Amino acid sequence: NCQADAKTIQENTRIDPEGKEIFSLSIQDTAYDTRENAGKALLELVGTAMDSEQPVPIGSYKGLTIQAVYLPFEKEFHAQLVGAGVYDVTLGADALGNIIRLTNAAASMQKRIESSQESLRQLEKQLQNAQEELQKPFAHEQELADKSKRLAELNALLNMNEKENAIDSVPDEESQACQRVIRQPEPQVR
Repeated sequence: NCQADAKTIQENTRIDPEGKEIFSLSIQDTAYDTRENAGKALLELVGTAMDSEQPVPIGSYKGLTIQAVYLPFEKEFHAQLVGAGVYDVTLGADALGNIIRLTNAAASMQKRIESSQESLRQLEKQLQNAQEELQKPFAHEQELADKSKRLAELNALLNMNEKENAIDSVPDEESQACQRVIRQPEPQVR
């Protein structure tokens, strides 16, 4: 997604003869060539998002759609640059600051790509290391087997003792009869 959006941004970035970037941002079909005017227009329209549960398309910047979003729990307005991916920018009260945030979000595409590629390389290396470790035999396999066998033997002995105790603790009929006979009162002699 980032690669496609980075390409779109590059294709829609205009450079003047001196090598400087030419600013251009559209808000509701009106093109702005100054950051300050674009920021003011953005602030005027961002409130339309309060009435909608869905992001509201309000313009475009460097080939990406700008959407206004209101997050009621945070009580924040956000702008999203939308292409193949969605890139969120928190908006504030400063018109120029908001445009700088959008510009930085668009400019950070290449850094995002590089960061994602580096993360992917690290994950692939970790996967390779894990697969190599799986191929190695377990160094303490025999010791584990011996101790597991001994544990099973001890558990069997413990279970036998529990069964004997359970058998001894259940009174049988003969012992109950003896207890009744012993407890009967003796006849009185006169």
